[in-house]
Formats: sequence, structure tokens, C-alpha cells
Amino acid sequence: MKKTAVLTIAVLVALLLASAYAFAPVKASPRSDVDIKFYGSHEAAYAALVAGDVDFIQWSLTYEQRLAVEDDPDLAVAGYCENGMMEFDLNNNYTVPMTYPGVRNPLNDMHFRRALSCAVDKNYIVDTILMGAAGVLNVPIPLNSMDWWPDCALPGAYEWSYNMTKAEEELALAGFVDTDDDGIRNYPSGWPGAEDGRNMDPLILCIRTEDKRYDAGQYLAGQLDLLGIPYTKIEGTSDVLFPQVMGDRNYHIYTGGWSLGRYPTFLYSGFHSDFYYPYGPNYVTGMNASNLPNYPDYDELARQVYYTDSLESAKAAAKEAAALGWCHYVFNIPLWSYKSYVGWRKTMAGVINEFGYGYDNAYQFMNAYNTLGGPIRMGTISAPKALNPIYSQWYYDYAVLDRVFTSLMNVNPYDLSIDQPGAAQDWEVSTWVDPDPGPGEPSEKTLLTYYLRKDIGMVDPSGTPVRNFTAYDVEFSCWYTYSFDDGWNWADYQDVHHTEVVDDYTIKFYFDDASYWFYTSPQYPLFPTELLDTLCGTSSVSFTIAGNGTAGTHFKLPTSDQIVKIESEDIPVDFYIYGGYEDYEHNWIMLEEDCPDGTYTITYWTPDVDPHGYYLAGLDWTDTWYSIGPFYAIEIVPGVGGYAKFNRNPVYWWETPPLGETDWRWVWDTPGHAPGWTVPGPDGGYFEISIYDVVKATASYCHYGTGPYDPVYFPGADLDSSDLGHVGIYDVVSITGKYGMTWGSPPP
Repeated sequence: MKKTAVLTIAVLVALLLASAYAFAPVKASPRSDVDIKFYGSHEAAYAALVAGDVDFIQWSLTYEQRLAVEDDPDLAVAGYCENGMMEFDLNNNYTVPMTYPGVRNPLNDMHFRRALSCAVDKNYIVDTILMGAAGVLNVPIPLNSMDWWPDCALPGAYEWSYNMTKAEEELALAGFVDTDDDGIRNYPSGWPGAEDGRNMDPLILCIRTEDKRYDAGQYLAGQLDLLGIPYTKIEGTSDVLFPQVMGDRNYHIYTGGWSLGRYPTFLYSGFHSDFYYPYGPNYVTGMNASNLPNYPDYDELARQVYYTDSLESAKAAAKEAAALGWCHYVFNIPLWSYKSYVGWRKTMAGVINEFGYGYDNAYQFMNAYNTLGGPIRMGTISAPKALNPIYSQWYYDYAVLDRVFTSLMNVNPYDLSIDQPGAAQDWEVSTWVDPDPGPGEPSEKTLLTYYLRKDIGMVDPSGTPVRNFTAYDVEFSCWYTYSFDDGWNWADYQDVHHTEVVDDYTIKFYFDDASYWFYTSPQYPLFPTELLDTLCGTSSVSFTIAGNGTAGTHFKLPTSDQIVKIESEDIPVDFYIYGGYEDYEHNWIMLEEDCPDGTYTITYWTPDVDPHGYYLAGLDWTDTWYSIGPFYAIEIVPGVGGYAKFNRNPVYWWETPPLGETDWRWVWDTPGHAPGWTVPGPDGGYFEISIYDVVKATASYCHYGTGPYDPVYFPGADLDSSDLGHVGIYDVVSITGKYGMTWGSPPP
């Protein structure tokens, strides 16, 4: 009934009011320039918001901050349930060799980890420390995806929930008891490296200080005291703890936090042993006494989460993997997902509060504008650790990088299950047959085709338009990123077998395996071929074919280099260069036709310049930051107190969104508006201001973003500069006045 009533109101408003009111003019373009300011803590960024130095911050509000925002007439507030996780990370590795060489790590014992989990009252943390602004997690899958949770982890069913009696029992099962009654538990007799059963060495408890993880860490320290487990606290920001925890693995417990994806593939990338390497995403599961992965059984299940043929089979595998990892082994202790609140200065209109992520999203930076004029200004709670698109890992890094580096696909900001075009106007998934699959590989593998827009304008680091981005740039991006298996985005490219540029705007990715998820993989970061000579060197190599040049023949070139690009003027047949599971080296040749005997020479480019550095390859951003994103950088000052300033990309492929686009729903121009990837060939489409936009606005009509939090208030409909912090009649008229308008279509 309520939906029907809202729709009726929407239609009446659209028909009766659109012609009765003039659209209230605004003072600034809805797509503004951007300033990003770097602060050293959550408190400092929030203080800047209150003082008017920034318009919004890249973090949610604490309970106390939310109450203060509600009392501030200059600030607005909205809520969302975050796709994130705060947790106590537990180092499962057999030893912590930098501090306790030769001594088995107590957290290598499953019963010890279970005891720690039973000692943590997550409800106390949520209710008292977070004042109810979160929900309890038992697995590393956000609350928005609870249908992916295994039954054993559901509320009321999790065996390792708070129970101090059970914590004592599990410690006894592990053999850690206070044998000498001095208040400190002893190692079990015969414990490797502490065979004499002496008092436990202090655990290394690393506590982040920037947010509520600090309070949670202090609470955990108190629980360890109650259990007689000694510890040494090391408190610090991410700058202090990042190298110790993620680089050196010199910790036992760490108050960690992750922004999670829309689907739980983090079960694979965050905990599979393939990703356990210095500064890699898995710093938890570790190795056993023989330096082999601790959990090969989990590895197999986690692999099935990613290498799967459907969403349904991925969900089934995720439930099995999560049950094994957290209901049985207890890899770490997931704590909470925020039920987040975000605040902004109400003079910023057109806010896009994305489901699961808040307003740090691409649509926000496209649509929001400062009604007072000038750029929109965001504050981060930490300075970026690096602005290197190959190696950057942190949320704060990507606050800057994502303004310039874009991806090929988008999702709808209000329904993350809906894939939408980005720089690629369409894509298709099919299969190809590998004539020579490796051991354990399927012969039928995934083939992905991306159809790029033909208007992807690119500017050089100075902001000067250069040309359109093409499939050749996408191919270069793939093999350059593939070259560095310690890179943060390498996993998105590791499974590419070879590529084929069909034409300037069509590229095919032939994968070395089969996976439902591959369609989202090889699309970030994107580099132009202008960087080929800046980042790579050239070499040549000769090889001889003598009676072994039949079609389908493959061989490794006489080089161990990763090859980014290859040319040959004297090989008379079609061939391609490929990589794969054999050694992850992109330097194998596959002949597609019979090749005459002879000696042939190829010229190839390899990534000779060390890619590490604060910026890519130790160069300045002014050397490498070509942009196909909405913005280009004009000034960057690193460190706390620094900033990054951006101007609008004058040749970005989307035109300025009309004030009135509120649902951001892409309409495919296919029969029945079927998703483009289900229809062969490159399909187009458009955004349209339709009845859905009107419904979103009218559902929020007369609701306020200022004052006490109102869950019905919809920031995306608060567009009019004359009535800020409130969805009123002029906002609705702004939308209905553009009813039927379409925009964003790719060129034919």
C-alpha cells in the first residue's frame, strides 16, 4: 500500500507541478573540482568538518559525533550499514620469529585462538564502546550479506561467543595453565622453544589509535589480564603498525579493519595461503613448522569461492569456507560492521550515499557540488601511505587515486547487485578451449570481451587533452600490472592467459581457468601506452624453428623477463604471447598457424624500472598520472597537513549529470532492456530521469537531513540550493522538470 501511495504522489507531481514551477538555479556546476585534505586522526578530520574546513570526511561518525551533528544546523546526517569489518587479527604462524625465534606461537594452537574468541564480549563492544552503532560479526562477511553466512555463525549459534568459562576450558585444552600460581599462565611442558614450561612470553598486542579500535583493544587487554595471559601493548597509527604487522608479521594480536567487497570473495584473497607474503592481504593464516601452509583444507574451499561457475555455487563454497575458518579453526575474531552515520556540511548538495559504503564513491564525486561555489572538499583521517596504483593498499590512498584512475565497470550505488557500464560500455563472457591446459586446469576456460566506449578522453598530467583511451592501453595495463606479483591488484590479473586486441575499442581476455568472477577482474588500474618507454626497456631475442613449428606449438622464449609488449616483423604467421600457472611469466609463445623453419627475432618491452615508490616507479605524479577519470591532479602535498587538489577532466566521457538523476539506473538499449552482456555485440544505453527518480524523491518529500537522524531522508534528492538539508517541493520539481531526459549514452 505504501509503495502504491508513493507512486501515485510521484505521478501527480510529475504531471501537475513540472510545468507550474521554474527550476531554481544553482550557483555551481553539479560536478565540482575536488580538494582532499589529509588529517592525522578521526578527531582531527571531524573537527575540520565542524569548523567548515571540509565539506565531508572519509569516515563514519562516532555515536558522540552523530549527536553533535544532529545539534549543528550547518551539518546534515544520513545512515548506512557498512560493508566493512573491524576485527582482532590473530597471527596463526608457527612462530613470531623477529621477537621469539624458535618458540612456537601460542596462537598457532586452535584451542588458544578459540579461548581468545570466547573471552571477547562482542555485544559489550557494540553496545557500550560503540553505543549501538554497529552489528556483531562472527565471520568476515558483512551484515549486508548475512545470507552468505554459515548456520554455525548465525547469532545465537556461534560456539565461540563470549563465555569466560569456555575460554578457561579451551586454554586448558591447549595446555596453558598457571602451574606455579604466580598469576601468569605457563607454556605447556615440552612446548617447542619453551620445553621447560616457563611463564608465557608476553603476546605482542598491536592497537590502532585512530578510531574505536583503540577502545576495543584496551578492552581486550583487560580480558587478557583476567585470563593471566601476559602481553606487551604497542599503540600507534597505521604508519607505526603497518610495517610491523603486515610487513614483518611481528605481532600476535592486531586491531585490524577492512573495507569488504560487495561479495565475500575476501574469503579467498584475505585468507588463502597464496596471499600470505610480506605486505600482502593475508597476514593471518601463516605457515606450519615445516613452512607449509597451515590450512590446505581451507585453501581448497576458499579457492572454490572464487573459481566457481555461478553465484549460487560461490555462496555454497563461501558457507563451507567460513564454517571451517571461523566455526572450527577461528583464524581471527571478527567483531563488528558499523551501522554507520555520515555527516556533511549542508551547503554540499547532491550527495550520493552509496549502499554499504557511504559517500566515498565515484557517483558522489560526479554529482555533489558546493552551493557556495568552489570545489567540494573531503578530509581523510590519515595521510595516504603511498599514491602508487601498483602498490597502494589503504583506504586513504584510494581516496586520491580513484579520482584519476578509473575502472571499466560500475555498479548501481543503491543496489550493488546491478552491474553497470563504465569506460567499457558492454562486456560478454563466454569460453575458449585451451589446446594445452596445465596440470589440474580445465580445458574449457573463461573468455571475457570488453567493448570500450569510443569517447574515453584522456588528459596528460598537466590536464592537456591527448587522445582517446583504447584497447591497446587496456592490454598494456594488463601485462604491466601482471608483471609484479607483489602488487596490490595483481590478483585481478594473475589468471589472464593471453589477450587479443580485436580493434581499437574491443579487447578479449583469455583466462587460464574458469570463474564466474573474472568479468570484474582485469580493469584497474589503467595506464596509457605513453608510459611504455617511461616504465619499460626494450630487448630482442632470437629463436629457431626446425621441424617444430606446427600450429598449436608453444614454447618459452629464451628469457625470464616479464614481457609487456612484443613485436616481430619476420614471423610470418599469427602467434600470441601468454602467461599462466606454470610460472606466472608472460613470455611463452603459442603458434596459431604452421610456421616455416627458420630463425626469427622479436623485440619486446619489459618493466625494467623498479615500480616501487611513493608514486609509481619512484617518479613524480607529474610524470605518470595520465587521467581517464573524472579529474586530473593539479597539486599534491604528501603527509598529514598536506592535500591533493583536482580539476575536472574536460574530456571525461560522461557529461555533467543533470540535477535530477537520483536512482542512477542504467537503461540498456536492447530488446526489453535486457542487460547488454546477455546480447551479443557492443550494446549501448543511457541514464534516464524516469518515474523511478521521481519515486525516490517523493518518498523522501518533507524529510530532513538536519536535526535528529531521519532514516527516510534521501540525500540524493536534496538538490536545490535554496532549501538545503531538506527534500522539498523545489527538489521534486527539479527532478520532474527533467522527466524523460536521457544522458550518458556512448557514441555509436
